[in-house]
Amino acid sequence: MFDITTRPLPHPTDEPVLPPTPTVLPTPKTPRRFLAGVVLGALIGGIAGGGVAALLIDDTDPVALTAPRAASTLPTVPVAGDVPAIVEMVGPGVVAIRTTSSNPGLFGRTSQGEGSGFIASSEGVIVTNNHVISDASQVTVVLADGREERAEVVGRDPSRDLAILVIDAENLQSVPLGSSDDLRPGDSVIAIGNALALGEAPTVTTGIVSAVGRTIPVGGGVELLGLIQTDAAINPGNSGGPLLNARGEVVGINTAVAGNAENIGFAIAIDEVKETIESAVTGDIERGPFLGVETVDAEGSQGALVVNVSPGSQAEAAGIRRGDMIVAVGDVEITNSTNLGEAIGDLTVGDTVVIEVVRGGEQHSLEVTIGERAGSLR
Repeated sequence: MFDITTRPLPHPTDEPVLPPTPTVLPTPKTPRRFLAGVVLGALIGGIAGGGVAALLIDDTDPVALTAPRAASTLPTVPVAGDVPAIVEMVGPGVVAIRTTSSNPGLFGRTSQGEGSGFIASSEGVIVTNNHVISDASQVTVVLADGREERAEVVGRDPSRDLAILVIDAENLQSVPLGSSDDLRPGDSVIAIGNALALGEAPTVTTGIVSAVGRTIPVGGGVELLGLIQTDAAINPGNSGGPLLNARGEVVGINTAVAGNAENIGFAIAIDEVKETIESAVTGDIERGPFLGVETVDAEGSQGALVVNVSPGSQAEAAGIRRGDMIVAVGDVEITNSTNLGEAIGDLTVGDTVVIEVVRGGEQHSLEVTIGERAGSLR
C-alpha cells in the first residue's frame, strides 16, 4: 500500500520500495504539490524489490495456466448495499498473503511481510499488488477457511502494481469483477483485507468514492495513474485486497494511502487491469524475454544487485551469481532494478548479449542468451 509522502508505510524492520515501469494510460490531471509521494500498504520488511517491464507468465509451474479457465461467480447480493451480506458472500474469496524475503547483505537475514489478495478464479488464480510480493523468496496464501497454500508468482506488472499468483487448491470461491468505469464520486464502496495482520478474520471498512482518475507519485519519478480515491480506511496489510461496490463486485485493488492526510486512500481501477486478469485466468498472457534473476536496488551503489538466480535459467547458465551487481546489458548502463527490467524487456527471445557484472570488486563480462519469461523473475 502506498502513502502519499514518497516513502513506504512504516514497518518494524524496513520499508519497501515500488519500482514500477511506466505504462501508457489515459493521463489524469497532475496531482497537487501536497501529494509528495506514496506509502505502500503491505506490512513488508527487508529489502526493496526490483522492477519488471511487463506482465510475466510461468509455464514451469505444475499448475501453470495452460488451459482455458472459467472464473466462478458468486450469487447476486440480495439487497445492494447490504454490507454484512456482501461480506458473508465475498469473504471466502478474500485471502491474506504472507511473504518471506531474504537479504543477501547482513548475515543473510530474512524478513516477513503481510498483504491481501482475492481469488479471481476457482482454479486458483489470485490477484494482489506487485509491491506485496516484489521481494519475496516465498509466498503463502492464507485462505478464509485457514488453509495455507504455497503460491507461485506467474504474472507481474509493476507499472500498474499488479501481480498474479496461482495456488493448487480445491473448493475455491472467486470474487466477481465489476466495472470501475461506472463509478461516480459519492458511490458506496467496501474495502476488505488483512489490515495490520490483526487476526484470522479480514478487516472490513466502508466509505465512498471520493474521486476517480487520480494520479499519485510512488517514487523514482514513477506515477500510478487512473486511481480511485476513497475515504474507506486502508491500512498496512490491505495492499492487494478488493475494493467492492454496493453489489459486492471488485471495482478496485487497494494499493495506497495518503500519510499526510486523513481518509484519503487509493485503489487501482479494476477496468485498467481487468483484461490482464482475465488473460491470466484463461492462460493467454503473452510471453516475452527472460533473463532469470531477481534484483534489488543497492543503497549507495549504481546497478542492480542479484538476490536470486532462477535454477535452469539462462542467467545461471551464463554464470551470473547471487551477489553480483549488474551494471550493463549490452550498451545499456544499468543503474537500478527498474531499468534492468526495461533493458531486458527491449530484447528478443534468443538474442545474445554481454552482461557486465561486478563481483568482489572486479568487473566480469558474461555472454547470455535471452530466454523466455517465466515466473516472477526477470
